[in-house]
Amino acid sequence: MRRLIIHIILLTSFAACCSCSDMSENMSAINSFLTDHLGQDKLDSIKYIVVIPEQGCGGCISVAETFYHDFSNRNDILFVFSNILSVKMLNHKLDINKDNTVIDSENVYMNILPRKNRIYPNAIIMKDGKAAAIIAQSKDESGLRVLRHHLEENINH
Repeated sequence: MRRLIIHIILLTSFAACCSCSDMSENMSAINSFLTDHLGQDKLDSIKYIVVIPEQGCGGCISVAETFYHDFSNRNDILFVFSNILSVKMLNHKLDINKDNTVIDSENVYMNILPRKNRIYPNAIIMKDGKAAAIIAQSKDESGLRVLRHHLEENINH
């Protein structure tokens, strides 16, 4: 977990274009939203929330869909699909696991993300039931690849 946090800090420090107070306010708003929508009991058992838009950066979304396919059986990851054209097509393409996946047809989860990240898949790193960091899978960031490496490394140890 320590290596993942270090990677996240490095990635977000390079990509940060907003002030620290803006990021703190954003995390506070995300935590309020998550508590209201999921409840603290559920949040305490989640280590990661992966928000995947179905429309946006095509290559980045493909990476996220592969990530979903490989890790959709994990109970410590909550997946959220937003900006969906067709729930039926999504379910056919990915065989959605209803136990740990939210279909966000109203895009409320997408709206809690920083505006510049909304066309990209995002991973919210949870710590002690609270959002601690956000990393994106974009043309400039490799958030899900870093998370994948971390998850696979911990399986083997």
